[in-house]
Amino acid sequence: MLVWDATLPTTPLQTDATRHVVDPEHHLEVRRDAADGIDVDLVHTTLGRLEETADRVGCGEGWNTSEWPDPLYTVAGLAQSTLLLDRSGTVAELRHRVQVPTDTFRSAVDTTFRSAAPAFLAELGNADRSGHHWLSHKLQTDLMRLAYVQLFARSGHYAPFPKHLPAWFRRLEIDRDVREAERAAWESGERLIAMTRLVELLGVR
Repeated sequence: MLVWDATLPTTPLQTDATRHVVDPEHHLEVRRDAADGIDVDLVHTTLGRLEETADRVGCGEGWNTSEWPDPLYTVAGLAQSTLLLDRSGTVAELRHRVQVPTDTFRSAVDTTFRSAAPAFLAELGNADRSGHHWLSHKLQTDLMRLAYVQLFARSGHYAPFPKHLPAWFRRLEIDRDVREAERAAWESGERLIAMTRLVELLGVR
C-alpha cells in the first residue's frame, strides 16, 4: 500500500504491471507471472482516505458492507503492516491508533453477531431441509464472515483478509478451542452442527 498526501499517480509505477485499475479514490496495480516469480499488488490511496476509513471502522461502521477495498481489511492490514518508509511518522501514528479495535467497534460487532447469528442458523437449517443448496452456501458464507469478524474482535484484532487464516491464527494467538471449532465448521460432515457450536462458542463472553 502506498499512501500519498493528496494526489494519486495517474500511470502505473510498475512498468511491467499486468493490470491497472483506477477509480476516483483508489488505484490498483497488479503484476503477475513476472520473471522473478513474485506477484505484486500495489494499492494507492491518500492519507485522508486512510484516516477516514480508520475512523469509520473505529466508530463501528463500514465493516459489514460490500465495498472495495473492504474498510475492515484495510484497517486490519494497516494494523499488521510493516512500514517501509514513513519519514513524517504520520502513517505510524495512524497505525498505532488501529492496533486494537475500539470498544465501539467491538460492541457493534458483538451486537450484530448475537442478533443475526441465530437467524442465520435457522435459515440455514431451512435451506438444507428444503434442498436450496445455493442459498445454503450463501448463508454459510455470510454467517462465517460474521463469525470471523467476531472471532478476531473478541481476541483484540480487526479481522484480516481471508487469505492465510491459519497463519493469522498462529500469529495473533487465537484461542485453540475457537480455532478447532472454526476448522470443524468447514471439515465436519455435520456442518450445521459444527457451525452452531462455533456460534455458541463465540457468543459466550
